[in-house]
Amino acid sequence: MIRARAIARLASAAALLALAACGNDRAFPESHNNSLVVDPKVTDSVEVLTVRESPGLAAALVAALAERDVLATAGTVGGPALRVWGRVEGGALVWRILDPADKTLATARQTLPAGGIAGADARLLAEAAAPIVIDELRGGGAAAAPDTRTPVVVRARVPAGYDGHVLAQTMADRLAGLGIRVAEAGPASVEGVMRILPGAGGNDVVQLDWVVRGTTGAVLGTVSQGSPVPRDSLAPGQGFDSMARDIATAGAPAVARVIKAKLAAPKPQ
Repeated sequence: MIRARAIARLASAAALLALAACGNDRAFPESHNNSLVVDPKVTDSVEVLTVRESPGLAAALVAALAERDVLATAGTVGGPALRVWGRVEGGALVWRILDPADKTLATARQTLPAGGIAGADARLLAEAAAPIVIDELRGGGAAAAPDTRTPVVVRARVPAGYDGHVLAQTMADRLAGLGIRVAEAGPASVEGVMRILPGAGGNDVVQLDWVVRGTTGAVLGTVSQGSPVPRDSLAPGQGFDSMARDIATAGAPAVARVIKAKLAAPKPQ
Protein backbone atom coordinates (compact mmCIF):
# COMPACT_ATOMS: atom_id res chain seq x y z
CA MET A 1 0.00 0.00 0.00
CA ILE A 2 1.40 3.18 -0.11
CA ARG A 3 3.35 3.32 1.77
CA ALA A 4 3.55 6.35 3.18
CA ARG A 5 3.15 4.63 3.77
CA ALA A 6 3.13 6.70 0.71
CA ILE A 7 1.72 9.81 1.62
CA ALA A 8 1.44 8.55 5.02
CA ARG A 9 -1.50 10.32 6.42
CA LEU A 10 -1.99 12.60 3.57
CA ALA A 11 -4.13 13.94 6.19
CA SER A 12 -4.71 17.42 5.55
CA ALA A 13 -2.24 16.24 3.06
CA ALA A 14 -0.70 17.14 -0.12
CA ALA A 15 1.18 20.20 0.51
CA LEU A 16 4.39 18.57 -0.33
CA LEU A 17 6.43 21.41 -1.56
CA ALA A 18 8.58 20.45 -4.49
CA LEU A 19 11.96 19.35 -3.30
CA ALA A 20 15.12 20.95 -4.56
CA ALA A 21 18.18 18.82 -4.93
CA CYS A 22 20.28 21.22 -2.92
CA GLY A 23 18.03 24.21 -2.55
CA ASN A 24 14.64 25.45 -1.42
CA ASP A 25 11.26 25.69 -3.09
CA ARG A 26 8.92 27.82 -1.02
CA ALA A 27 5.26 28.64 -1.45
CA PHE A 28 3.04 30.96 0.50
CA PRO A 29 -0.58 30.18 -0.33
CA GLU A 30 -3.66 32.06 0.79
CA SER A 31 -4.66 31.68 4.42
CA HIS A 32 -6.75 28.63 5.28
CA ASN A 33 -7.18 26.55 8.40
CA ASN A 34 -3.95 24.55 8.62
CA SER A 35 -3.19 25.93 5.16
CA LEU A 36 0.34 24.59 5.31
CA VAL A 37 -1.09 21.23 4.42
CA VAL A 38 -4.47 21.72 2.82
CA ASP A 39 -4.22 24.67 0.47
CA PRO A 40 -4.68 23.54 -3.15
CA LYS A 41 -2.27 26.19 -4.43
CA VAL A 42 0.60 24.29 -2.87
CA THR A 43 2.35 21.78 -5.10
CA ASP A 44 0.41 18.53 -5.18
CA SER A 45 2.13 15.15 -5.50
CA VAL A 46 -0.85 12.94 -6.40
CA GLU A 47 -2.22 12.61 -9.91
CA VAL A 48 -5.52 10.90 -10.71
CA LEU A 49 -5.33 9.41 -14.19
CA THR A 50 -8.30 9.33 -16.57
CA VAL A 51 -10.45 6.24 -16.11
CA ARG A 52 -10.98 4.97 -19.65
CA GLU A 53 -14.44 3.55 -19.00
CA SER A 54 -15.67 6.71 -17.22
CA PRO A 55 -13.86 9.86 -18.44
CA GLY A 56 -15.45 12.14 -15.82
CA LEU A 57 -14.49 9.92 -12.89
CA ALA A 58 -10.96 11.31 -12.44
CA ALA A 59 -12.18 14.87 -11.88
CA ALA A 60 -14.98 13.62 -9.60
CA LEU A 61 -12.47 11.64 -7.53
CA VAL A 62 -10.18 14.68 -7.20
CA ALA A 63 -13.17 16.63 -5.83
CA ALA A 64 -14.15 13.81 -3.45
CA LEU A 65 -10.59 13.56 -2.15
CA ALA A 66 -10.41 17.33 -1.63
CA GLU A 67 -13.56 17.18 0.51
CA ARG A 68 -11.63 14.80 2.76
CA ASP A 69 -8.55 17.06 2.93
CA VAL A 70 -6.55 14.96 0.46
CA LEU A 71 -5.44 17.10 -2.44
CA ALA A 72 -4.76 15.66 -5.87
CA THR A 73 -4.96 16.79 -9.45
CA ALA A 74 -6.48 15.39 -12.63
CA GLY A 75 -3.73 17.20 -14.51
CA THR A 76 0.03 16.75 -14.55
CA VAL A 77 2.01 17.63 -11.45
CA GLY A 78 5.15 18.42 -13.44
CA GLY A 79 7.47 16.39 -11.25
CA PRO A 80 7.67 13.10 -9.37
CA ALA A 81 4.17 12.09 -8.36
CA LEU A 82 2.12 9.21 -7.07
CA ARG A 83 -0.57 8.22 -9.55
CA VAL A 84 -4.04 6.87 -8.88
CA TRP A 85 -5.15 4.70 -11.80
CA GLY A 86 -8.55 3.03 -12.16
CA ARG A 87 -9.61 0.33 -14.61
CA VAL A 88 -12.53 -2.08 -14.84
CA GLU A 89 -11.33 -5.65 -14.36
CA GLY A 90 -13.45 -8.73 -13.76
CA GLY A 91 -16.60 -6.71 -13.19
CA ALA A 92 -15.02 -4.50 -10.51
CA LEU A 93 -13.27 -1.13 -10.56
CA VAL A 94 -9.66 -1.77 -9.63
CA TRP A 95 -7.64 1.15 -8.26
CA ARG A 96 -3.87 1.07 -8.35
CA ILE A 97 -1.42 3.45 -6.71
CA LEU A 98 1.69 3.88 -8.84
CA ASP A 99 5.01 5.38 -7.83
CA PRO A 100 6.87 7.90 -10.06
CA ALA A 101 8.44 4.96 -11.94
CA ASP A 102 4.96 3.49 -12.56
CA LYS A 103 5.56 0.61 -10.17
CA THR A 104 2.35 -0.58 -8.48
CA LEU A 105 2.49 0.15 -4.76
CA ALA A 106 -1.07 -0.76 -3.83
CA THR A 107 -4.21 -2.25 -5.34
CA ALA A 108 -7.81 -2.15 -4.15
CA ARG A 109 -11.13 -3.27 -5.66
CA GLN A 110 -14.36 -1.27 -5.70
CA THR A 111 -17.66 -3.04 -6.28
CA LEU A 112 -19.64 -1.61 -9.19
CA PRO A 113 -23.43 -1.21 -9.32
CA ALA A 114 -25.48 -3.88 -11.11
CA GLY A 115 -25.51 -1.95 -14.39
CA GLY A 116 -21.74 -1.69 -14.46
CA ILE A 117 -19.69 1.48 -14.87
CA ALA A 118 -21.25 2.65 -18.14
CA GLY A 119 -24.48 3.92 -16.61
CA ALA A 120 -23.09 4.79 -13.19
CA ASP A 121 -22.97 8.36 -11.87
CA ALA A 122 -19.31 9.43 -11.77
CA ARG A 123 -19.87 11.54 -8.65
CA LEU A 124 -21.39 8.62 -6.72
CA LEU A 125 -18.61 6.31 -7.89
CA ALA A 126 -16.05 8.86 -6.71
CA GLU A 127 -17.72 9.23 -3.31
CA ALA A 128 -17.49 5.48 -2.84
CA ALA A 129 -13.94 5.31 -4.18
CA ALA A 130 -12.46 8.14 -2.09
CA PRO A 131 -12.25 6.23 1.26
CA ILE A 132 -10.73 3.24 -0.54
CA VAL A 133 -8.09 5.34 -2.27
CA ILE A 134 -7.29 7.29 0.91
CA ASP A 135 -6.80 4.05 2.83
CA GLU A 136 -4.29 2.94 0.21
CA LEU A 137 -2.51 6.30 0.25
CA ARG A 138 -2.27 6.16 4.02
CA GLY A 139 -0.78 2.70 3.96
CA GLY A 140 -3.69 0.60 5.12
CA GLY A 141 -1.94 -2.62 4.17
CA ALA A 142 1.54 -4.07 3.99
CA ALA A 143 4.47 -1.91 5.06
CA ALA A 144 7.00 -0.57 2.59
CA ALA A 145 10.11 -2.58 1.93
CA PRO A 146 12.90 -1.64 4.32
CA ASP A 147 15.48 0.83 3.07
CA THR A 148 19.11 -0.20 2.86
CA ARG A 149 20.49 3.31 3.16
CA THR A 150 22.26 4.77 6.15
CA PRO A 151 19.68 5.45 8.90
CA VAL A 152 18.77 9.04 9.65
CA VAL A 153 18.26 10.87 12.91
CA VAL A 154 15.25 13.19 12.92
CA ARG A 155 15.38 16.43 14.90
CA ALA A 156 13.37 19.64 15.06
CA ARG A 157 14.31 23.18 16.04
CA VAL A 158 11.33 25.32 16.93
CA PRO A 159 10.88 28.81 18.41
CA ALA A 160 11.20 29.27 22.16
CA GLY A 161 8.12 28.16 24.06
CA TYR A 162 7.22 25.41 21.59
CA ASP A 163 7.89 21.69 21.90
CA GLY A 164 9.56 20.25 18.81
CA HIS A 165 9.14 16.64 19.93
CA VAL A 166 5.79 16.13 18.19
CA LEU A 167 7.13 17.56 14.93
CA ALA A 168 10.26 15.38 14.97
CA GLN A 169 8.47 12.23 16.15
CA THR A 170 5.77 12.52 13.52
CA MET A 171 8.33 12.97 10.75
CA ALA A 172 10.30 9.98 12.07
CA ASP A 173 7.16 7.83 12.15
CA ARG A 174 6.12 8.85 8.64
CA LEU A 175 9.59 8.25 7.21
CA ALA A 176 9.67 4.81 8.84
CA GLY A 177 6.30 4.10 7.25
CA LEU A 178 7.85 5.00 3.89
CA GLY A 179 10.60 2.47 4.44
CA ILE A 180 13.29 4.93 5.56
CA ARG A 181 15.52 3.68 8.34
CA VAL A 182 15.35 5.97 11.38
CA ALA A 183 17.83 5.87 14.26
CA GLU A 184 18.29 7.53 17.65
CA ALA A 185 21.86 8.51 16.81
CA GLY A 186 24.08 8.63 13.76
CA PRO A 187 25.81 10.95 11.30
CA ALA A 188 22.97 11.33 8.74
CA SER A 189 20.06 13.52 9.75
CA VAL A 190 16.81 15.24 8.89
CA GLU A 191 16.37 18.50 10.78
CA GLY A 192 13.19 20.51 10.70
CA VAL A 193 13.83 24.20 11.32
CA MET A 194 10.64 26.11 12.04
CA ARG A 195 10.29 29.88 12.10
CA ILE A 196 7.23 32.01 12.82
CA LEU A 197 7.42 35.34 11.01
CA PRO A 198 5.17 38.38 11.47
CA GLY A 199 2.28 38.44 9.02
CA ALA A 200 -0.75 40.60 8.34
CA GLY A 201 -4.50 40.38 8.82
CA GLY A 202 -4.37 38.28 11.98
CA ASN A 203 -1.96 35.78 10.43
CA ASP A 204 1.66 34.91 11.02
CA VAL A 205 3.80 33.09 8.46
CA VAL A 206 5.03 29.65 9.46
CA GLN A 207 8.16 28.62 7.57
CA LEU A 208 9.47 25.09 7.96
CA ASP A 209 12.61 23.81 6.23
CA TRP A 210 13.47 20.10 6.39
CA VAL A 211 17.22 19.90 5.85
CA VAL A 212 18.60 16.48 4.90
CA ARG A 213 22.29 15.97 5.67
CA GLY A 214 24.52 13.06 4.71
CA THR A 215 27.10 11.26 6.79
CA THR A 216 29.67 14.02 6.26
CA GLY A 217 27.26 16.75 7.32
CA ALA A 218 26.83 18.04 3.78
CA VAL A 219 23.33 19.20 2.83
CA LEU A 220 21.77 16.72 0.41
CA GLY A 221 18.54 18.63 -0.08
CA THR A 222 15.95 20.84 1.56
CA VAL A 223 12.17 20.52 1.51
CA SER A 224 10.41 23.75 2.46
CA GLN A 225 6.87 24.44 3.57
CA GLY A 226 5.49 27.88 4.27
CA SER A 227 2.12 29.57 4.66
CA PRO A 228 0.15 32.21 6.53
CA VAL A 229 -1.56 30.66 9.56
CA PRO A 230 -4.10 32.32 11.89
CA ARG A 231 -2.16 33.76 14.80
CA ASP A 232 -4.53 32.39 17.44
CA SER A 233 -3.90 28.83 16.21
CA LEU A 234 -0.19 29.11 16.95
CA ALA A 235 -0.39 29.11 20.73
CA PRO A 236 1.76 26.31 22.20
CA GLY A 237 -0.28 23.28 23.17
CA GLN A 238 -2.65 20.78 21.61
CA GLY A 239 -3.72 23.02 18.73
CA PHE A 240 -0.15 23.58 17.65
CA ASP A 241 0.71 19.90 18.15
CA SER A 242 -2.10 18.88 15.82
CA MET A 243 -0.91 21.29 13.14
CA ALA A 244 2.67 20.09 13.60
CA ARG A 245 1.55 16.50 12.96
CA ASP A 246 -0.23 17.54 9.78
CA ILE A 247 2.76 19.53 8.54
CA ALA A 248 5.22 16.67 9.14
CA THR A 249 2.83 14.17 7.56
CA ALA A 250 2.50 16.31 4.44
CA GLY A 251 6.25 16.87 4.11
CA ALA A 252 7.41 13.31 4.74
CA PRO A 253 7.09 11.90 1.18
CA ALA A 254 9.19 14.72 -0.28
CA VAL A 255 11.81 14.28 2.46
CA ALA A 256 11.84 10.54 1.77
CA ARG A 257 12.47 11.20 -1.91
CA VAL A 258 15.52 13.32 -1.08
CA ILE A 259 16.86 10.57 1.17
CA LYS A 260 16.28 7.84 -1.41
CA ALA A 261 17.83 9.90 -4.19
CA LYS A 262 20.81 11.30 -2.33
CA LEU A 263 21.75 9.20 0.71
CA ALA A 264 24.00 6.26 -0.08
CA ALA A 265 23.89 2.85 1.54
CA PRO A 266 26.50 2.24 4.23
CA LYS A 267 29.76 0.72 3.02
CA PRO A 268 30.32 -2.95 3.95
CA GLN A 269 32.63 -3.44 6.89
